[in-house]
Amino acid sequence: MNEVLENQAGKAGEEHVVTRIYAAMANELLVASRRNGGWQTKRGLAGSSPQSVAADPSRPEVAYCGTFDRGLWRSADGEGSWERVGEDVLRDPVMAVAGCTAEHGVVYAGTEPSAVYRSEDSGETWRELGGLRELPSEPEWSFPPRPETDHVRWISTDPNAAGCIYVAIEACGLVRSSDAGETW
Repeated sequence: MNEVLENQAGKAGEEHVVTRIYAAMANELLVASRRNGGWQTKRGLAGSSPQSVAADPSRPEVAYCGTFDRGLWRSADGEGSWERVGEDVLRDPVMAVAGCTAEHGVVYAGTEPSAVYRSEDSGETWRELGGLRELPSEPEWSFPPRPETDHVRWISTDPNAAGCIYVAIEACGLVRSSDAGETW
């Protein structure tokens, strides 16, 4: 299993609160949904080697899944229907994805080799955030099983500071930007 994410849609105390658990497995994405006390499981993105899953904090029914060999995918219903996004900009593999809690509709994606992309419209359009590979520590970044490359393994945004983003490079780097990735 590559990653597990739990997400809730609706407000506490409401009759229709939906809890979703996303599990990025070796060759598919599992989505377990709890409604009215019962669980339902759906499989998706078969054969896609999911690497990372994120829900949009401003719209919990929207989810993103980065895959090793088929790019980035978005679900508008958080469950069964997935569409490819960013295929004109994002390169494979997409190893990390994160929704931004401080900015509505902002999503980040991290790739191999290490690059970070930002969407300000829930994944419709993307742009690469430059400067990451110019950091002095870049020559030390490597991924032990494939030492000729490196990748973004985790992205996290600060819920209390718009534009503050943390990026973990596997294995050997942790970088921060306080201006939404314009500088690192």
